[in-house]
Amino acid sequence: MEGRRGGHRTNVDATKNRLRDASVLRALYGSPDVACSIANRSMLPEVRVLARSFRAQHPSIPFIVLLADDVPDDPDVEPFHILSIDAAGISTELRFQARMQQLSYLATPFLLRTLLGSGARRVLFFKQETLICSSARRLYDQLHQDPILLAPHLVSPRTGPDALEVERMVLRTGAFNVGVLGVANDARAREFLAWWCVRVTHDSALAVERGVHYEQRWLTLVPTLFDGVRIDRDAGTNVGHWQMPDTVVEMDGSGVPHADGRPIVALRFSGFDGDRPTRMTRYSERLDRLPLGDMQHMIETYAELLVEQGHHRRDDRYAYAAFDDGVQITDEHRDLHAGLLMHARTAFGDPFRTGSASFAAWAEAAFA
Repeated sequence: MEGRRGGHRTNVDATKNRLRDASVLRALYGSPDVACSIANRSMLPEVRVLARSFRAQHPSIPFIVLLADDVPDDPDVEPFHILSIDAAGISTELRFQARMQQLSYLATPFLLRTLLGSGARRVLFFKQETLICSSARRLYDQLHQDPILLAPHLVSPRTGPDALEVERMVLRTGAFNVGVLGVANDARAREFLAWWCVRVTHDSALAVERGVHYEQRWLTLVPTLFDGVRIDRDAGTNVGHWQMPDTVVEMDGSGVPHADGRPIVALRFSGFDGDRPTRMTRYSERLDRLPLGDMQHMIETYAELLVEQGHHRRDDRYAYAAFDDGVQITDEHRDLHAGLLMHARTAFGDPFRTGSASFAAWAEAAFA
């Protein structure tokens, strides 16, 4: 048995994953356009909604999902192509050190680098909790000109009574939102992704006190560090709770939601709780007290789509939750391992392993 007790892959499963990964990546070679996202197994309902809504707009564009987890037993039934986390080259040590949400976030530059390295020409990344409401063609078209596409949190100053609160939130989390991000197969984009992979490997925590907000805040530096960056300031590109209620969301005659008169491409539901389907997000209680107009209809629509795609049947198992003897890995274990010097981590080998001379044994003595 390779890996963790409780469902992590066997050698046979690992071989199947490698064959599936190779097949998916070969099929992408030379693809003009690709779309992708990342999820763990518990977030499969969200990424199913995302993939189905994208394919409704772009049925011929491949949609790839990197599983920052074990691959499900029946991956071929999903409305997207699955890549295992091994395909992205994320180390065992990083899988151990990162929390579950953190791992799915820091995997972003690794996935994009892998897809470009497999020959994809233009790639759009969407965060898992997103509904695609209209064509993303203009985003792909922008990548013909500039190989790095970023979407800012805000495209105009906030004006309401909570303007300072919202803008301070953006200062903490970063000027750009990773909910929508694009790269083209160009040396400038590859240089950017190599830099981003290194940065998130060293620091991708939720630690605003030291200037880090997962993988996202690093993007604030990108326009000044790299050439070929397009900042998409279209009001409809990436719409989320941070823009409410100043942004006016209205439905047109065909049922497409618009933001300040522009068709919404990606409608973000960051922090959405399917068990509280009338709230847009758990991250902003201020919105619970405000009228949201047609946005409220979209919130209820998204909740219904999540139920259709398995919200109440989630698989909450996680591949990196336990050592190979089944003992749960705590945040203290993860932080302790991350704080070790490189030679100490190397000496322990696989951090999930138990037994003599293992990290688990050493940590147990350290916590005693």
